[in-house]
Amino acid sequence: MNADEERAWVTYLGRMNPWWRGARLEGVPAFKRRDYFVVEKALRAADNKAVVVTGVRQVGKTTLLRQLILGLLDSGVAPERIMYIDFEGVGVELLSGNPLVEALEAYQKHVLKKDARAGNEEIYVFLDEAHRAGDWARVLKIWVDAASKARFVVSGSSRQELFRASSETLPGRHTMHALVPLKFLETVRLKLFTKNPADPRLEKLRTISRELREALAAGIQGDSAEVIFTAFQRAGVSLALDQLELEAALADYLLKGGYPAVVRQDDLQECARLLDGYARDILAKDASSAFSVRNVEAMGKLMRYLARISGQKVAWNNALAVVGLADQRTLKAYVGYLAHLLVISLAEFYSPSPEAGMRKNPKIYVNDPGLRNFLASELVPELAAGNAGRLAETTVFDHCIRLAFNLVGQVPHLSYWENRYEVDVILPVRGKIVPLEVKYSSAVKASELKGMDAFRKQYGSKLGIVVTKNELALRNGIVFIPCWLFLLAA
Repeated sequence: MNADEERAWVTYLGRMNPWWRGARLEGVPAFKRRDYFVVEKALRAADNKAVVVTGVRQVGKTTLLRQLILGLLDSGVAPERIMYIDFEGVGVELLSGNPLVEALEAYQKHVLKKDARAGNEEIYVFLDEAHRAGDWARVLKIWVDAASKARFVVSGSSRQELFRASSETLPGRHTMHALVPLKFLETVRLKLFTKNPADPRLEKLRTISRELREALAAGIQGDSAEVIFTAFQRAGVSLALDQLELEAALADYLLKGGYPAVVRQDDLQECARLLDGYARDILAKDASSAFSVRNVEAMGKLMRYLARISGQKVAWNNALAVVGLADQRTLKAYVGYLAHLLVISLAEFYSPSPEAGMRKNPKIYVNDPGLRNFLASELVPELAAGNAGRLAETTVFDHCIRLAFNLVGQVPHLSYWENRYEVDVILPVRGKIVPLEVKYSSAVKASELKGMDAFRKQYGSKLGIVVTKNELALRNGIVFIPCWLFLLAA
């Protein structure tokens, strides 16, 4: 690194780290989503040297890093022991060499004024959009192998690239955390917090959510629909005064989804502008850089097509005709890329035989309902209300992934099932399988549950769950739960 490059790095780092000169870190949202506490705990774990945070753009990764930095400063960590680099903001002239090595050298020489790897004090290094920093994982490995006291938080939109690099160079010494759009509960808490940060319902909702998850885990493990029903019934009574507000919040969530900036925005035209920007970034930056997608136009058509069929089985030949690709292999690769980027999720057909499951076409879900509505040209209240059933299924599927992850600690493989009739979701929890249906109506008829009855009979499931519009009941081992209440458990 020559003198000009060193001076450029010092200037850039000084601009990115205002706390070094005694300035307050401004513009950091006070509201903390649950992910903040999960990542903070991982960062402080004794045997953990790095936390890798992945997620699509504008989902809140940079905000999370800035909140963690502010938390460290407020806890008394010396400002010079915290460094932040946004590699997307680094000029191309600084990216030509080995940018992370050069940045760390400049940091040690001009800020710490010592070799950080030989020190006894912990330092915290935050690397935003690290996949642009070249061989970042190898650099981290060198620091970790040198018994350095440094701890790293690495973020990026390229989930596959970050996972591969960190797994190869930091096995057993890092934690992966996927950041996705806000879940329903967090959007409700965000709006309450914005109006009144001291609103007692903030903690009440968090407590109820935990209690519902615990009841679901206990009920599923014990094959007891009664345990699950009792917990949701108790929560429904506790939230009775807030039910109308929560139902309105659900309608808003089914329309706009959970991207933080969109949640805060009331103007639907501005929501559409934001979502348009997110979709363009997914195509132009994430898909093209992480997977070298050459036909960006076809990928855009694919995203819009998948939005229109969200919640349905994909017909590959129909998709080929709509998207304009030459072969199914490329089409399926593009679908896989979108799944890796956490834009969509796939549900395979449920079967004890994996080969049998693969013979059926998967169902596709666009994870965020707001992005789904924008891509399908349906970001309109009247259209969303008329399509509430499909949007509810999409949202429930996404929240089932979150719920199962919270219950078992790993990303689940959700599936669907059908013979003459269909079951929307087969939820695996600790060795048990639970059939779940979404029937977004006020009263569910017995004739609408033939698929669930057939599945329970064939596979011996002791209980089932039906997510409804507003019915809360227990019948024949099946728990009927209003959608707004079920989503709070995720």
